[in-house]
Amino acid sequence: MLLLLSACYKEIDLEDYRTSPKVVLNCAISTDTIIMASVSRTWFFTDNSSDVVISDAKVELFVNDVFRESMVWQKGNTPNGVYVSNIIPVEGDRIKIVATTNYGKVWAEDEIPVKVMIRNVEISARHFGSGTHIIVDKDGNIIEKSDNLEIKYQISFDDKHNTNDFYFLRIENCDKLQSLGTLDYASDPIFLADESAINTSLGGQTLPGQGGRTFTDKSINGQSYTLTVTESGSSYLYDYGAVLNRKISLYSLSKPYYQYLTSILKTNEDNAMQKLSDFGLAEPIRIFSNIQGGTGIIGASQNDSKTIDLRKILPDHM
Repeated sequence: MLLLLSACYKEIDLEDYRTSPKVVLNCAISTDTIIMASVSRTWFFTDNSSDVVISDAKVELFVNDVFRESMVWQKGNTPNGVYVSNIIPVEGDRIKIVATTNYGKVWAEDEIPVKVMIRNVEISARHFGSGTHIIVDKDGNIIEKSDNLEIKYQISFDDKHNTNDFYFLRIENCDKLQSLGTLDYASDPIFLADESAINTSLGGQTLPGQGGRTFTDKSINGQSYTLTVTESGSSYLYDYGAVLNRKISLYSLSKPYYQYLTSILKTNEDNAMQKLSDFGLAEPIRIFSNIQGGTGIIGASQNDSKTIDLRKILPDHM
């Protein structure tokens, strides 16, 4: 019995695995606002405090390799504070930020991409499925409904010629009191192009992305193209409100920003992919960074958006 109950153990001092903090530099650049950047440091997971914001850094801003100004720390701009400039960049500008801190010096640069416009958005709807739910109309009448609703978005744009272009598509609900159905990008092959072979072999029926999805022009270079995305949910979600607006945004991304957002999306893949990674059948996902000497991202984008009222195809409402 003593032999059966015996065990081996080893005490591990986590402090042996502590590394020196790295500087974290984050900046999302667009032509819609002044350039702002956050500067912080990494922290060890056993630390009691996560107050890692660096407010005393020297943050220098360069535009097209020319020094423009030192960015100024502002506490009230965001909950954690941010460094701000007076510069609103324009298309084609190359932005470089250099941050010098007590933890080291970091820098990165990126270029504002060409803006691509949404040419047209068409929407259609169909009822499907089974199951019953009950709603009460404005007059107090009880109504039974036995189907779900699918909205199809067809979003047309013109890709630029002879360049490698990177995009991000987002569909948002404009009314916080209403709900956005489940978005599925699997209807369009352009969104499937970057999926791994192992994920495709699993035969997944949907390609999620409530916050949006990235894609490239690898298969449509220089062509006009129409993206297809579906939104589905119980039909009662679409019964309320005189208007039912959706905002469709097409972001033109720099390559570093595309790589960063794509790596973020891959960390949220379905549970099956997560389990495969746990068992060593897939590579662990690493978040992309273009920060030299530290970590984080400096990424540039431009976007065009259109707002569509679903009441055009769903006239009945409560």
